[in-house]
Amino acid sequence: MGGGSDRATRLRLSDPFLRAVVAWAYPPVAMCRVPGPAPALLVAVVSGILSFGSLAVAQPVRLTCWDGQSTGVLHAFGHRVKVDWCDLDGTCDSRCMGYAPTPHQVRCFLRIGGPSCSAHGIEPDATSVPYPVNCPANFLIPPTKQLRTHRVLFSKGRVAVRCLPARQCPATTTTSTLPPGIPDLTGDWIVSEMDASDDCTPSPEVYFSIDHRLRMFQLGTAVIAFGDIINGNGTVSPDGFVLDDPDCCSTRVYDFGVHLSGTLPSATGFASLTLEWTFSRLGPSGGPPLCHRTAHAVMLRVPVPCTRDEDCIDKDVCSRCEAGNCAVAPRFR
Repeated sequence: MGGGSDRATRLRLSDPFLRAVVAWAYPPVAMCRVPGPAPALLVAVVSGILSFGSLAVAQPVRLTCWDGQSTGVLHAFGHRVKVDWCDLDGTCDSRCMGYAPTPHQVRCFLRIGGPSCSAHGIEPDATSVPYPVNCPANFLIPPTKQLRTHRVLFSKGRVAVRCLPARQCPATTTTSTLPPGIPDLTGDWIVSEMDASDDCTPSPEVYFSIDHRLRMFQLGTAVIAFGDIINGNGTVSPDGFVLDDPDCCSTRVYDFGVHLSGTLPSATGFASLTLEWTFSRLGPSGGPPLCHRTAHAVMLRVPVPCTRDEDCIDKDVCSRCEAGNCAVAPRFR
């Protein structure tokens, strides 16, 4: 039954074993004289054969990881291969943090999944990731010295993951993606407008709330933001940061884009912002501006205080304690 073969589902009456079972449990004369349902014994024997084959198919995909090592061993559908889905943080910290794929993804990875598979095997589901985090981890489990304990099951028990103690710990390095003198903007922020004005006729017919939520991610000097006021890219420097979403939205009358500029946050977590909406005639992008809306606002970080990584991991396995606040660890951005 190795190699993904499922003999039980291909049994025919021409198979010698099944033919012998039928002949023993239900003689040919009786079969001719008394047609009807098969005896209970035959049903039990054949059901046992099929169940045995089904158990072979239902055996879980097994992923074995080692603390501090990204490479693990995958056992699935008669294959044994090395994969890079294991301890993604690369540190010996008495836990394995990795990605457990579904059986379908494993079949695709092994190139036995058929036409429904992507040409590249396992790929993250973009619809399930609302922001660009390079951290596909979906498990964080402690190691064990017992091979048959501390397995964690996924995909309704069809995928089993276990974490073993470190065999060799990689050298510890300090990872930082921040240029000197520039704070980390990664995190959730509240934006409150202080004043606003526009010179549009007719009115933009857009409800502009005075309170907004913004989620930002920073890698080096690059920043990306998602929220109800802007979904755009930008940069940060010692002078402040800027974000642009030139083709944001449309109304019944206008197309418009958004530009946001701000100061670097103070030690208390406040920053001053200027938001500018540029309205153009509804139609192809790039039309000349017709009017503008300008708002001045303040931005306040939503705190997630922490004193150690464990305070953050309980909320998100990809988060770590950065400068006293939980944030996506720099190595996962």
